[in-house]
Amino acid sequence: MMGRTHFLWVTHNDLDSLREVGLVLKSFEPDVICLELSESTLKRLLASKYRDSSEMCVAYEYAMRARKRVYFLETEQDKCQLLREISFFRIFLLLFQFVLFNLKNLILLRPPKKLKMSPNNWLWKNIVTERDKIMAKRIKSIISNHKGKRILFIIGKAHKMGILRRLECY
Repeated sequence: MMGRTHFLWVTHNDLDSLREVGLVLKSFEPDVICLELSESTLKRLLASKYRDSSEMCVAYEYAMRARKRVYFLETEQDKCQLLREISFFRIFLLLFQFVLFNLKNLILLRPPKKLKMSPNNWLWKNIVTERDKIMAKRIKSIISNHKGKRILFIIGKAHKMGILRRLECY
C-alpha cells in the first residue's frame, strides 16, 4: 500500500487471489481500478469459460457496477511492439535448443519434457521484463493523474519485483 494507492499482486485464476480481490474491493473501495491486461484480452476473458474464476473479470465487473474508472496497463499496440522487438534470431536459438534437447532425450530413450514458461526461460524473461517496463510507466502516469484518489492496481505476481524496481526509479 502506498498512501491511497494499493497494489494487489495475484496468481491468475487462483481461488485465493479471487477471494483477496473481493475483500480488497470491499475494504479499500477504490475510485480507480487498474488491470494488468489489455482491453481486448479482458473481452476474450469475459467471453471464456474462465470468466467466473478470473480476478480480472471480477474486478472489472465490480468497476462497471460501481461506475469506477478502469485503466488497462497494456494495449494491443504494446503487444505488437513487444513482438517486433523480440529478436527472431533469439527465438530461432530458443527453438533450436528445444529441438536439440528433445532430440537428445529421444536418443537416450527418455520421455521428452515440455518447454515450460518459467523464469529460467529466456523468452519468458524477455516478455515479462518488457511488460514490466510498459506497466511501470503507465502506473506512474495514472498515479500522477489521479492524486487524492484511491487507486487499486491488480497485477500478476510475476511482475512484482520488476515493476517495484522500476517505480523506485521514477
